[in-house]
Amino acid sequence: MSVTDETLRDEYLLDETTVEFPITFPFLGDVDYLSVLSVNETTGNITPRVWSLSGENLILDNPGPAGDRLVILPDIPATQTLELEVGAALSSANLERALDKLTLLCGQLKAQVQSLLDEEE
Repeated sequence: MSVTDETLRDEYLLDETTVEFPITFPFLGDVDYLSVLSVNETTGNITPRVWSLSGENLILDNPGPAGDRLVILPDIPATQTLELEVGAALSSANLERALDKLTLLCGQLKAQVQSLLDEEE
């Protein structure tokens, strides 16, 4: 995967029927690497949502309250899962995935820092 866009979130306005939403930002395809929240614009309440993946679409377990905002964010752990052995062959697919994870993690951290700076203004 090549990462050519720094957009790392999707937002949708919920209605009482839609449960399938495309994920348009680059992600690794792991359910463990996404955070899905429902935001009530009136109260400011933030609620984690139950969901699953179908290809590159997110499927909610039930439609949300009409008017709430659905926010899909990366939640990439700062872990290193690629183990390289001395003298062993390098798998290009494994190396590419590790580099993709680092690139997306940098974008996630950049967005978090920008959010903090925006709050201070």
